[in-house]
Amino acid sequence: MLIGGIEALLMRIQLSRSNLDVLSPEAYNQIFTMHGTTMTFWYASPMLSRFADLSNWPAQTMIVLPGIGIEDYSIGDKDGQ
Repeated sequence: MLIGGIEALLMRIQLSRSNLDVLSPEAYNQIFTMHGTTMTFWYASPMLSRFADLSNWPAQTMIVLPGIGIEDYSIGDKDGQ
């Protein structure tokens, strides 16, 4: 995510004042695209996969199968005691 932050910083510096030539228009477009790609893979993908894990939790607790059911979340022995 450090690279995504650096890309965002470059874009913000470029847009901080009018006619500031830190990046050429082509370089700005490349940085903008790379920032979107970087943040998708390093931030959005892990967040979305975690949300998918949490959204499946109620269904997993209703299904009583070894390894994914509610018995895995119980406190105590495997016998439920």
